[in-house]
Amino acid sequence: RKRVTVVYRPYAAYEAAAIADADVRTANTLATARRGQAAAGETAAIRATRQTAEEQAAGAGLVRQSVMVTVTMSDPKRLGQAAEIVDQLGASSRLQLRRCFGSQDSAFAAALGVGVVLAKHVAMPDVFRNGL
Repeated sequence: RKRVTVVYRPYAAYEAAAIADADVRTANTLATARRGQAAAGETAAIRATRQTAEEQAAGAGLVRQSVMVTVTMSDPKRLGQAAEIVDQLGASSRLQLRRCFGSQDSAFAAALGVGVVLAKHVAMPDVFRNGL
């Protein structure tokens, strides 16, 4: 049994403009870093980031998005097989999935969709929280 949960949190308005502009600069840099013609994916990335920046400038907000995938297994011996299946499904969906090691209980609770917000339970020094 697999459970997929989409988690999102909006960026503050003052952060959104800086993020959108930085994304446009990054996409332009990556596209011009190669010699010759930019790849189709890079051209599409430039278009997408420019559209996002324009929409943000027009008043749209930006959100952080995450997808959490949990698997419930009745046979712990088949856990490796279940992990491989989830990895393959993530790749076919073009999702970059990372396994959770050491905090499986917290991740499972957050993926249940019952109001557990991981960001409210993270203990980080202010220096990291402020992006320094």
